[in-house]
Amino acid sequence: MALIFAQKLNYEVDANQELLAMGLSNVFGSFFSCMPVCASLSRSLIQQVVGGVSQLASIVSCLILLVILLWVGPFFEPLPRAVLAGVIVVALKGMLLQVLEFWKFWKLSKVDALVWMGTFLTVVLINIDIGLLCGVVLSLAAILFLSFKPHTCLLGHVPNTDFYLDIARYKAAKEVEGIKIFHYSGGINFATKSIFKSDLIRLIGINPQKEVVYRAKLAKYLGKADDQLHKSANLTGKLEKVQGKVNTKLRCLILDFSSVSHIDPSGVSMLKSVVENFTKLDIPVYIASCKEPVYEMLTKVYPDFVTKLGFRSFPTVYDAVHYSTELFLSSSNSTISTVRL
Repeated sequence: MALIFAQKLNYEVDANQELLAMGLSNVFGSFFSCMPVCASLSRSLIQQVVGGVSQLASIVSCLILLVILLWVGPFFEPLPRAVLAGVIVVALKGMLLQVLEFWKFWKLSKVDALVWMGTFLTVVLINIDIGLLCGVVLSLAAILFLSFKPHTCLLGHVPNTDFYLDIARYKAAKEVEGIKIFHYSGGINFATKSIFKSDLIRLIGINPQKEVVYRAKLAKYLGKADDQLHKSANLTGKLEKVQGKVNTKLRCLILDFSSVSHIDPSGVSMLKSVVENFTKLDIPVYIASCKEPVYEMLTKVYPDFVTKLGFRSFPTVYDAVHYSTELFLSSSNSTISTVRL
């Protein structure tokens, strides 16, 4: 309730102060057999509608209520309950009409819209406390659901700049030849590590584990072809089929970790497996814009991450791309078609 009115009247709310005030009120009231203190939706809305903006309005309201209960109450006894209900309904009209904003929320975020509608219907049809509990549960479920759908994309270079943007969103961003830049937003943990790996394979278009098998078969068929003066039709068909599956365009993979907030040991283990698989294909894997806590976890779990796997880290994506490009230019054989077993 405090947050609702704070947003409506444009002021800040200190949650600790509000909870402390409510706790002290209940402690004080317990010595006089008072009812527990809590927030009343109907009374709070009526008080705000008539112009109350401070605690002084609550004091005046309590004094008037005391006078009515002690002396004026009998005069209101014949008043139909429908009249009292009408006062409450008029005060709640503005809040109930917020259901018309559902379509706006639906267009912005379907998950948030479902949370809003579920909480609204529970409050209206059942009770306020049950509705608040339902809202908390739905919000936690929404957060958990969104955590399993991190944003992933491939980045491309914007000409004449140092920027690398999502190639699916920006037409000006173009992929660097031979280099895939994978961007991941979110945390990498035991629950999301499989999502990270599957999205990486899907976007870059190469499964390192299958690629190892394809290249091993290709080397085997090429060896047989060299031993034979004339290739058989069957061997030629197998050779062409495997050559069509082998991907020799990818020369370097860069992982943009600028939006990776954290990583746990199971995530590091998955990342190590990915790096090892690409290393077997002679495809180096570099990391860019890695935050210090993430890099510390990498080196803490596997201290030889850099020394044995050659897992280099760069401050920016631009630096990683520049290093890879210079490495390709200095190499006489930039297209990799071998496999380390």
